[in-house]
Amino acid sequence: MQVSAKNLSHKASLAIHQHLATAISEVKNIDQAKQFLTDFLTSTERVVLAKRLAIGLLLHKKIAYEEIKNTLNVSSATISAVSTMMKHPGFKLAIEKINEEEWAETQLRKFTNLFKK
Repeated sequence: MQVSAKNLSHKASLAIHQHLATAISEVKNIDQAKQFLTDFLTSTERVVLAKRLAIGLLLHKKIAYEEIKNTLNVSSATISAVSTMMKHPGFKLAIEKINEEEWAETQLRKFTNLFKK
């Protein structure tokens, strides 16, 4: 990813970050989220973010660095950077939400299996 070398004023930077957060907060469902990501991010940016999240999920599940490296084709430095990011509240929230969703899906599957013969 390339960022412009021209810096924004602090006020302008705060304003555009607020607008981005507002736009993200208005996403209502998975289809809108996919459309938002497709429209706003390049393919490379989407891969970078997806791998970052995948690394976080795997670290949360106590998967070893070596396995993460081989599975996602990332470096130890990237895994270490994500490990540090995982201490931030926003990253923790994302992991929690995904884990809640996985838990709910697992419980629903178990429940529906009770009625299958």
